[in-house]
Amino acid sequence: MSTNRQLLPYFVLALFFGQLLPSPSYAATPTGLTYVEMMRESEGLSLQMLNGDFASVEDTIQSHIENKTRTATGDLAIIPILDLLFETKTHLYENLVNDNARNKRDSSPAGLLKAVFYYTYAWQARGERYIDKTARDALSLYVERLKKSHREFERILQIDQSSLVANYYLFRLAKEVNTRAETAERHFIAADRQAPYFLSLYLAKIDFLAPKWGGSEQELFAFVESVAWNNDPKSNMPHLIPAAYNSVCGQYGGRKSYFSRPEVWQVIERAYQILMKRYPNAAFFKIRYARDLISAGKKDQALELIKQANRIEPDHPEVKKYVSRYVDELYQKGGLSSQSNKTAAEYLHLKEQAKSAYKAKHWKEAEELYSRLVTIQVSDAHSWYFLGFLQHKRGDYVNAIESFNHAIEINPRKAAYYTYRCHSKMLNQQLQAGIDDCTKAIALDSREKHAYLNRAKAFQIMGKVKEAQEDLRIANSLP
Repeated sequence: MSTNRQLLPYFVLALFFGQLLPSPSYAATPTGLTYVEMMRESEGLSLQMLNGDFASVEDTIQSHIENKTRTATGDLAIIPILDLLFETKTHLYENLVNDNARNKRDSSPAGLLKAVFYYTYAWQARGERYIDKTARDALSLYVERLKKSHREFERILQIDQSSLVANYYLFRLAKEVNTRAETAERHFIAADRQAPYFLSLYLAKIDFLAPKWGGSEQELFAFVESVAWNNDPKSNMPHLIPAAYNSVCGQYGGRKSYFSRPEVWQVIERAYQILMKRYPNAAFFKIRYARDLISAGKKDQALELIKQANRIEPDHPEVKKYVSRYVDELYQKGGLSSQSNKTAAEYLHLKEQAKSAYKAKHWKEAEELYSRLVTIQVSDAHSWYFLGFLQHKRGDYVNAIESFNHAIEINPRKAAYYTYRCHSKMLNQQLQAGIDDCTKAIALDSREKHAYLNRAKAFQIMGKVKEAQEDLRIANSLP
């Protein structure tokens, strides 16, 4: 592959894709719902469902679809709202959504709730592992639930053939259920016709065309370049350029190796600079730019963007993750708040003291220092984690769970946080909740040995001998 991405090598394919796409009719606005606003919307809808008020939920969903409510990145808000809807306590909704859909056979919104539920439920069974690393029973559940989701989305199209959300999810499901390419493309075009150039759909297209999932790199870049540069001057389509490069970087030694090539970075940077001008208040774009800058060896620029993103949307999970990861450097640069230089110096000094106390096994002193650290900087997941560990160590399981909750809220992709919260929950007589945490930890890192050991102990207490033995077998096979 030529690393200097130009349109000419893909001219014919780009023309072909261009003919399939509608002419731009939507100019994205740089304002819209933040992640936290969408999360709160989803939480409110989830509570309404648990209270049996499906009518209000369906009205809200339909309103977002008809009004094409947008996010801060110019994307359709209905997609993340639905994706977040069943993220927690998922098992509580199965009977509810099935009964609701059964009572409203001709209702598209009722069908959407059931279909999205099973899509979320399927991925919770599989976790984030590659499919060949997924346990047989989990894989069986994943396939069974995915089929239910697919069938329900297909049924919705019988009610409303132009359904934006159903066509979007059916396209997203295409690789997972082995949909024929021609059928998948029909779903893509139908969704795009209802809401031209909405970002989630085009990112799903990148996944569909990605070489790692059986697609063609040439076809992928021809498609991306046909829309990224030649689109409405206010669109968010330039984001497809770094997304595509991220999709193929594994073939070239990983993001760090690939993005450090000047001819590659030049193209990626051009796309991000356009996005920064068009979406100055989109924290997500800033944090993605920062991530890729770090890979390209440009950390100082990245830290500046993380500071900006933290000022705009400090509660966005991606922002929290990067603030937590680079908290010390950000403090040195005065980038976390309006705290004085004196406070920043105090924070860094306390952190060194806490580390030293911990290494020396001065547990009480270490706990006091970590408690002060999280008071100064609430976005420091690492300090919350160590505070939780020390609280757990002296038997304060309730506060330990709370500290681990903070760490997970800031960085939900760290397996160890779930593993230790699992142990605290088990010792606080919350066995099923502990098992759920261990399962999440294993989904994030299948080599998290202590998660298997903790879950095995919980299974033993619950009398699930077979499950306990299987977890112990796996744990003993790990280093």
